[in-house]
Amino acid sequence: MAAPFASLLTDLEASAIRGGLGRREEMLRGLTNLFTDEAARLGDEQVDAFDVVILHLARTMEDSARADLSERLADIPNAPRSVVRDLALDTVLSVARPVLSRSGRLVEGDLAIVAAERGQGHLLAVARRKVLSPKVSDLLAKRGDGEVVKQLAANAGARFSPQGFLALGERAFSDATLGPVLAKRADLPPELRARLATFARAHAAEPLPTKPVAARSDAMLAAEVFVSNQARRVDIDEGVIIGWVKTGRTMEGLVALSRLAGIPSEMTIEAYEAGSFEALLPIVRSVRFGWRILSSFVVAKTGREPPPEMMHDVMRAFQSLSVVSAQAKVRASAGRYKRA
Repeated sequence: MAAPFASLLTDLEASAIRGGLGRREEMLRGLTNLFTDEAARLGDEQVDAFDVVILHLARTMEDSARADLSERLADIPNAPRSVVRDLALDTVLSVARPVLSRSGRLVEGDLAIVAAERGQGHLLAVARRKVLSPKVSDLLAKRGDGEVVKQLAANAGARFSPQGFLALGERAFSDATLGPVLAKRADLPPELRARLATFARAHAAEPLPTKPVAARSDAMLAAEVFVSNQARRVDIDEGVIIGWVKTGRTMEGLVALSRLAGIPSEMTIEAYEAGSFEALLPIVRSVRFGWRILSSFVVAKTGREPPPEMMHDVMRAFQSLSVVSAQAKVRASAGRYKRA
């Protein structure tokens, strides 16, 4: 093993300056292949040598090459630690996800940084790890969205502090689907288990509430008339709606989206005005639209382009939510709206 590794290092040193991106990618693949083939026989000093060289090359690579490297190193017990950490802290979800969810080379401090600073896609990847310390689990319980928290609650290898369990319990009292998942944990504090059971019984006894509809505004009515007239002239699709939103006709865009989804305009407008855009996701997905239209609504509401990290999370959410599931979710929510 020593001879080919020494040869490759010499090749690297000779090519680092003059080699282009294609040459560096070729060298990274060769070095990664050599490491994965020999990993089980390498000592700490040899792994450290690989670490220095692979890290140097990987930091100059495109996202696709880094994502491939992350996937290849994620399950190797003695993977180069600095490389794994660099990949885990990448803001691009496809790069970070494999090592975040599977690599044993990440320490608590690395995971805590991700849990405290990255988007929901990164948090979900961390929540899927086989083992999580209370510090990391508590951060995920505090910052995670509904999907992250549910995954976390179902993870038998996640440990929590008393404060972490309290945070999960508070989330369960506002999310009826989380309580049953949390109740299956063997380490759930008895007092919280009793509170969840009481809450579940009370919730089951309550009739399904109907969603009161606010007074229909003049702007909404005018938008509905506009959209109805436009629908007689053109086929309203994603491009048409994005065009309206970009020219300031956000209300018209929301009404058109409602029309295509077959739901009350109020429901889409309320989803748009919510604190996050999670409520708008299933509506957009239910009509088979992509993340571009959601991006246009973000710009209309905030006045600026959404950060790349957010859009990575949005794309991940679209990929994980099927059209059929989105349509079922939208129908269930729409059924709670009643005309006064």
